[in-house]
Amino acid sequence: MRTPQELQSIFDKFPKEKIELKNHKINLATDLSTMLNIVEAQLEMNKTASSRSNKIYSTLVSVIPEAKERSQINDSIIKGIDKKIQIVEKEIENVDKLAAELGVKSSAVDNYNKVLSELSQLKKTTSSLVSVNKNIQKLLK
Repeated sequence: MRTPQELQSIFDKFPKEKIELKNHKINLATDLSTMLNIVEAQLEMNKTASSRSNKIYSTLVSVIPEAKERSQINDSIIKGIDKKIQIVEKEIENVDKLAAELGVKSSAVDNYNKVLSELSQLKKTTSSLVSVNKNIQKLLK
Protein backbone atom coordinates (compact mmCIF):
# COMPACT_ATOMS: atom_id res chain seq x y z
CA MET A 1 0.00 0.00 0.00
CA ARG A 2 1.08 3.52 -0.71
CA THR A 3 1.60 6.23 1.79
CA PRO A 4 -0.53 9.40 1.74
CA GLN A 5 2.51 11.37 0.44
CA GLU A 6 2.98 8.95 -2.48
CA LEU A 7 -0.69 9.16 -3.35
CA GLN A 8 -0.57 12.96 -3.16
CA SER A 9 2.42 13.08 -5.52
CA ILE A 10 0.50 10.89 -7.98
CA PHE A 11 -2.58 13.12 -7.71
CA ASP A 12 -0.44 16.20 -8.20
CA LYS A 13 0.52 14.89 -11.65
CA PHE A 14 -3.12 14.98 -12.82
CA PRO A 15 -4.32 18.13 -14.60
CA LYS A 16 -5.72 20.79 -12.30
CA GLU A 17 -8.47 22.02 -14.62
CA LYS A 18 -11.80 20.28 -14.82
CA ILE A 19 -12.19 18.06 -17.89
CA GLU A 20 -15.60 17.85 -19.49
CA LEU A 21 -15.88 14.26 -20.69
CA LYS A 22 -19.25 14.98 -22.30
CA ASN A 23 -17.64 17.31 -24.87
CA HIS A 24 -14.93 14.78 -25.71
CA LYS A 25 -17.54 12.04 -25.97
CA ILE A 26 -19.57 14.12 -28.44
CA ASN A 27 -16.45 14.92 -30.51
CA LEU A 28 -15.47 11.26 -30.61
CA ALA A 29 -18.99 10.25 -31.66
CA THR A 30 -19.01 12.90 -34.40
CA ASP A 31 -15.58 11.78 -35.65
CA LEU A 32 -16.68 8.14 -35.70
CA SER A 33 -19.91 9.05 -37.49
CA THR A 34 -17.89 10.84 -40.18
CA MET A 35 -15.54 7.88 -40.46
CA LEU A 36 -18.50 5.51 -40.73
CA ASN A 37 -19.92 7.56 -43.62
CA ILE A 38 -16.56 7.49 -45.39
CA VAL A 39 -16.16 3.74 -44.93
CA GLU A 40 -19.74 2.99 -46.01
CA ALA A 41 -19.40 5.15 -49.14
CA GLN A 42 -16.12 3.48 -50.08
CA LEU A 43 -17.59 0.05 -49.39
CA GLU A 44 -20.44 0.78 -51.81
CA MET A 45 -17.98 1.96 -54.49
CA ASN A 46 -15.90 -1.20 -53.98
CA LYS A 47 -18.96 -3.44 -54.32
CA THR A 48 -20.05 -1.71 -57.53
CA ALA A 49 -16.53 -1.74 -59.02
CA SER A 50 -16.05 -5.39 -58.09
CA SER A 51 -19.38 -6.43 -59.59
CA ARG A 52 -18.75 -4.59 -62.86
CA SER A 53 -15.18 -5.86 -63.06
CA ASN A 54 -16.30 -9.46 -62.52
CA LYS A 55 -18.84 -9.13 -65.35
CA ILE A 56 -16.18 -7.75 -67.69
CA TYR A 57 -13.73 -10.47 -66.65
CA SER A 58 -16.32 -13.20 -67.30
CA THR A 59 -17.08 -11.76 -70.71
CA LEU A 60 -13.40 -11.55 -71.62
CA VAL A 61 -12.70 -15.09 -70.45
CA SER A 62 -15.51 -16.43 -72.61
CA VAL A 63 -14.45 -14.40 -75.67
CA ILE A 64 -10.69 -15.05 -75.60
CA PRO A 65 -10.82 -18.55 -77.15
CA GLU A 66 -13.11 -17.27 -79.91
CA ALA A 67 -10.80 -14.30 -80.52
CA LYS A 68 -7.74 -16.59 -80.79
CA GLU A 69 -9.54 -18.82 -83.28
CA ARG A 70 -10.76 -15.80 -85.28
CA SER A 71 -7.23 -14.41 -85.43
CA GLN A 72 -5.86 -17.69 -86.76
CA ILE A 73 -8.60 -17.90 -89.39
CA ASN A 74 -7.94 -14.28 -90.36
CA ASP A 75 -4.23 -15.06 -90.80
CA SER A 76 -5.11 -17.90 -93.17
CA ILE A 77 -7.53 -15.73 -95.12
CA ILE A 78 -4.99 -12.92 -95.42
CA LYS A 79 -2.32 -15.28 -96.74
CA GLY A 80 -4.78 -16.64 -99.31
CA ILE A 81 -5.86 -13.16 -100.34
CA ASP A 82 -2.31 -12.05 -101.08
CA LYS A 83 -1.81 -14.95 -103.46
CA LYS A 84 -5.13 -14.28 -105.20
CA ILE A 85 -4.36 -10.58 -105.59
CA GLN A 86 -1.02 -11.43 -107.19
CA ILE A 87 -2.71 -13.82 -109.63
CA VAL A 88 -5.37 -11.25 -110.59
CA GLU A 89 -2.82 -8.44 -110.99
CA LYS A 90 -0.67 -10.63 -113.22
CA GLU A 91 -3.71 -11.51 -115.33
CA ILE A 92 -4.61 -7.81 -115.65
CA GLU A 93 -1.07 -7.13 -116.89
CA ASN A 94 -1.51 -9.90 -119.47
CA VAL A 95 -4.83 -8.44 -120.62
CA ASP A 96 -3.26 -4.96 -120.85
CA LYS A 97 -0.37 -6.34 -122.90
CA LEU A 98 -2.60 -8.35 -125.25
CA ALA A 99 -5.03 -5.45 -125.68
CA ALA A 100 -2.13 -3.15 -126.58
CA GLU A 101 -0.84 -5.68 -129.13
CA LEU A 102 -4.30 -5.90 -130.67
CA GLY A 103 -4.70 -2.12 -130.63
CA VAL A 104 -7.77 -2.08 -128.37
CA LYS A 105 -8.42 -0.57 -124.99
CA SER A 106 -8.21 -2.95 -122.04
CA SER A 107 -11.49 -1.54 -120.74
CA ALA A 108 -13.21 -2.94 -123.85
CA VAL A 109 -12.52 -6.49 -122.63
CA ASP A 110 -15.50 -8.03 -120.84
CA ASN A 111 -15.35 -7.73 -117.03
CA TYR A 112 -12.08 -5.78 -117.12
CA ASN A 113 -13.45 -2.70 -115.33
CA LYS A 114 -15.46 -4.86 -112.94
CA VAL A 115 -12.36 -6.88 -112.02
CA LEU A 116 -10.38 -3.67 -111.40
CA SER A 117 -13.17 -2.28 -109.22
CA GLU A 118 -13.57 -5.47 -107.22
CA LEU A 119 -9.81 -5.80 -106.86
CA SER A 120 -9.66 -2.30 -105.44
CA GLN A 121 -12.39 -3.18 -102.93
CA LEU A 122 -10.62 -6.42 -102.08
CA LYS A 123 -7.40 -4.53 -101.29
CA LYS A 124 -9.27 -2.08 -99.05
CA THR A 125 -11.11 -4.79 -97.14
CA THR A 126 -7.89 -6.78 -96.84
CA SER A 127 -6.14 -3.78 -95.36
CA SER A 128 -8.98 -3.37 -92.89
CA LEU A 129 -8.89 -7.08 -92.01
CA VAL A 130 -5.12 -6.95 -91.43
CA SER A 131 -5.52 -3.94 -89.16
CA VAL A 132 -8.32 -5.49 -87.13
CA ASN A 133 -6.45 -8.75 -86.85
CA LYS A 134 -3.34 -6.96 -85.55
CA ASN A 135 -5.51 -5.24 -82.93
CA ILE A 136 -7.02 -8.58 -81.88
CA GLN A 137 -3.53 -10.07 -81.55
CA LYS A 138 -2.37 -7.10 -79.43
CA LEU A 139 -5.30 -7.58 -77.09
CA LEU A 140 -4.57 -11.28 -76.75
CA LYS A 141 -0.95 -10.69 -75.64
